[in-house]
Amino acid sequence: MPFDGMVIFSTNRSLTDVADEGMLRRLHSKIEVSEPREEYAHIWAQLCRERDIILPPGVVPFLEENLYAQGDVPRAGYHPRYLLDQVAAMCEYRGLPMQLDRTLIELAWRNLFTH
Repeated sequence: MPFDGMVIFSTNRSLTDVADEGMLRRLHSKIEVSEPREEYAHIWAQLCRERDIILPPGVVPFLEENLYAQGDVPRAGYHPRYLLDQVAAMCEYRGLPMQLDRTLIELAWRNLFTH
């Protein structure tokens, strides 16, 4: 039974770190998904709307100015969801209503990385 197949490779590393030129030539389509800049605040707003969570006006600027500004970590589209999940778990564990504040976001941020 004939079928069309598609193989998708995904990495957050440089292509030259994971494959040589010969292999890269054989991958006819390569799509780079760049770090969200303008969309980042919209991702936060959409996720909070979906979860009925109030997004305080200072949260995204706090992340931008204090956590991403350190330069070690580029923005990623999955960060808001991960951070919201972490904050929700911390609030539930502590018996607190769901809230986004700087302290909880910083704790969630530290859980996001292994270094």
